[in-house]
Amino acid sequence: MDKFSISSFRQARLPGENEIMSSWTGSKPLVSVICTVFNHERYIEDAIRGFLLQKTGFPFEIIIHDDASTDKTRSLISRYAEAYPTIIRPILQDENQYSKGVMMLLHAAGYAKGDYIAFCEGDDYWSSEDKLRIQLEALRAQPDCEICFHPAVKTIKEVPGDLLFCRRAKGDAILDVGAIIRCGGSFMPTAAMLIRRSFFDRIALDDTGFYKRNLDAYFFQIFCSLAGGALYIDRPMSVYRSFAEGSWTERILQDQSFYIGWLSKHLLRLREADAMTNHRYTEDFSVAIKRSYLSALNNISLDIGFRRDFYSKHRQELGFLGAVLWYGVFQLPQVHVLFLRLRSVINEKLKQGLI
Repeated sequence: MDKFSISSFRQARLPGENEIMSSWTGSKPLVSVICTVFNHERYIEDAIRGFLLQKTGFPFEIIIHDDASTDKTRSLISRYAEAYPTIIRPILQDENQYSKGVMMLLHAAGYAKGDYIAFCEGDDYWSSEDKLRIQLEALRAQPDCEICFHPAVKTIKEVPGDLLFCRRAKGDAILDVGAIIRCGGSFMPTAAMLIRRSFFDRIALDDTGFYKRNLDAYFFQIFCSLAGGALYIDRPMSVYRSFAEGSWTERILQDQSFYIGWLSKHLLRLREADAMTNHRYTEDFSVAIKRSYLSALNNISLDIGFRRDFYSKHRQELGFLGAVLWYGVFQLPQVHVLFLRLRSVINEKLKQGLI
């Protein structure tokens, strides 16, 4: 893989609206690009740039959903919307919807007109000008699949890492939903997902409210993969910013009460999803639930006293071996920190076939 250069990406000439549309056949958007944004003034221009650099022979629309940002994000969105009025459609909320429990990806997708829907949160961006074309062609060639994704370049403070984020196979593949469930989250980069509209049409018939309450990126990945698995393209075409300012990842590391509340809801959602799939994947959901408990114990940003209490309440969920190991961890917490760092490096190298 060639080393990604953010400076080259930012220096690439942006085409005007007429130039972008000149290669299109038809007028109705075939793909709707959904960008969810909140206080992303430092990042949003990279996201928009990645959309506008796409080279396609089909029409696409860009829907930028701003969830009542309090910084300069909205003014930046408006500037691009004025320059690209046919392509960019801003949705500017006056009240923050996420704080009301709204699932942002599903909510924003409700504005889409396309037959396919691509996602990208405002602090990530697309790095390949062929991303939409490649994914669309691949998904069309696999009519049983409803979702397509690829790995991403992972950056920390704008510096690309050596390992790809969410590389799941050597070469293109169709991956089973069980692997996605067991992962417990982050199986696919959100900015890598392309989904058929047929999925949204189908879940619109649900009268339980499950999807409206629960469909974040992880559950999108599960339920889109039930019918025919997930189509994986082994090529990095987006950038994932790790620990971006204001990101969900940053928040769970800094706000203990937020993380605890999220974890409690997540465990309930996993059990509800198991019931929604008629317990066909109970073993996989059990692994995901266990991983959620272990994730809380492994989260060294949480107060050690809280984690000890959490362990005493939930050690039965860890199994005999897990309970014994974690008893030892709390006796030697410094060793645990070193173990986590080593395990993270080994796991990433194993995933990418480097060892």
